[in-house]
Amino acid sequence: MVKVLIEHAKAFQGDLENGVNNAVKKMQEKTNNEKNTALHEAIHNNHLDVVKQLIEEGPDFSYSCNDADETPLYLAVERGFEKVMDHILDKCKSPAHDGPLGRTTLHAALIWDNQVKEVKNDIELEF
Repeated sequence: MVKVLIEHAKAFQGDLENGVNNAVKKMQEKTNNEKNTALHEAIHNNHLDVVKQLIEEGPDFSYSCNDADETPLYLAVERGFEKVMDHILDKCKSPAHDGPLGRTTLHAALIWDNQVKEVKNDIELEF
């Protein structure tokens, strides 16, 4: 579905200006009531294929924070979506590292790692 919408936006615009498709860029910039972009939503739902498609269309696009002060990269790290995080770091030219309460993706990684360790310890204690 995402691919169809992107292709439709490209066809709608016709000519490309300076190699940038403005119709696709406008779609990527749109936010919902929580200021989530399509990339935010794709990450929320751990849709790696959609993340890849969106980033492929706009690797230079700078994704801002949503209402919760989360950037797409922060969301991926906070939720432990390693493949999504790796793709963002590999393909986005300048991913933002901001998060809520002045945190960064490094804070999210440390918090996530500690939560995983706590769960593993709880599982080991049950057996």
